[in-house]
Amino acid sequence: MFKLSKTNYMKGIQCKKALWLQKFDRDKATPIDANTQKLFDDGHAVGELAQKLYPNGKGIPFNTQPYAKKFELTADYVKNGEHTIYEATIQSSDMMCMIDILHKGETGWEVIEVKSSMSLKDEHIQDVGVQFHIAKQAGLPVTKARLIHINPDYIRQDYLNLDEYFVNHDITEAVLAEEESIIRTKKELNAVNKFQYPEDTIGPHCIRPHTCNFKDYCWSELPEHSCLSLAGMPFDERFELFFKGHITFEQLETRDLPDYAKEQISCELTKQHIVKQEPLKDFLKTLFYPMAFFDFETISPIIPKWHHTYSRQQVPFQFSCHVMNSPFDVPSHHEFIGNGTDDPRLELIQKMIKIIPKNACILVYNEDFEKKVIEDLAMAYPEFHDELMARHANIRDLMIPFKERHIYSHQLAGRYSIKKILPLLCSELSYETLDIQDGLQAL
Repeated sequence: MFKLSKTNYMKGIQCKKALWLQKFDRDKATPIDANTQKLFDDGHAVGELAQKLYPNGKGIPFNTQPYAKKFELTADYVKNGEHTIYEATIQSSDMMCMIDILHKGETGWEVIEVKSSMSLKDEHIQDVGVQFHIAKQAGLPVTKARLIHINPDYIRQDYLNLDEYFVNHDITEAVLAEEESIIRTKKELNAVNKFQYPEDTIGPHCIRPHTCNFKDYCWSELPEHSCLSLAGMPFDERFELFFKGHITFEQLETRDLPDYAKEQISCELTKQHIVKQEPLKDFLKTLFYPMAFFDFETISPIIPKWHHTYSRQQVPFQFSCHVMNSPFDVPSHHEFIGNGTDDPRLELIQKMIKIIPKNACILVYNEDFEKKVIEDLAMAYPEFHDELMARHANIRDLMIPFKERHIYSHQLAGRYSIKKILPLLCSELSYETLDIQDGLQAL
């Protein structure tokens, strides 16, 4: 008999079609990309770190074969009096799960789930609730349910303080309140069978609470340009159009839509390019010399590595800069890259303020990113605060003319990332020729 896993249960409550595909046609799933793999890796790293909150436990190795051996090992550890089991693998008559940390407290066993998120979310209650239900059905005397996540306010000092890095919630009451719902839902999901393909239509559930790994397959029959590709429009509003049958750009052409949506639709249908000269001139008037063309590359460790850093902080390890003192100047190139081991920030700051004149206009692409990096540097190194914030004040964002659509083309499809803009303006240049093509590869 097929046993519904906790992972498949969570997939099923998001979409029964996704559960069917996972069970019977999983080749339709989109291959895991680098971003998704990083999320998985971060989750594993945080999970292993949280085990130190409950030390001296026994672990069930991930690659244990055959899989059934995991159930046996878990049962043996429970029988032999172990108080803490990592990745405890448990099955009831119709479900199975792996519990991040199974810990025997003063009143009984505690089911502990570890998440690499920064808050307790509604779906976490369901997640832990299913594990609690399975353990209970398997005959384990479970009395508490906990959810551990990262503290969004924690800033590392000289060492990593796990009690401050993690937030530990007792969610037993909320989990117990979900039990009847879980019993009803598991019956529905266990009834999903090979001969009844669910006809669920696409909807916001394709991306909430997580983007489904079958989304590309289910959305493959959409036209290239549809209401769901209207950039900048909230997804709920796009789906409202979709459910009303206003899907193609031709169908949308006469609808009452925001100006930015009308502009995208018009440009797509007529293959237009737009240049709005007056707002573009106004933007160019804000620029001045000396001028520095600047870009950071960063890492964002889920577990803060250095003094005065926090989880997922964008920590700069590299910059590239070209400086022009006048319109007639030949740009001078400057760069910095850390050694890959030590905290790179102090040396980076010193070189940055030496290279970029204090009165320079600093051109970046997406100023929110560069400004936040500089703000974090100024906070961590107060002795350089004034120097850094003087440069912060002179940042100008080259994204603005494209984001505000002073310059726009049907080729952009409503987007304005530099990867979209570059081939539009300089057809001979492309990221595809680079060995490292994006920030994630650099990281």
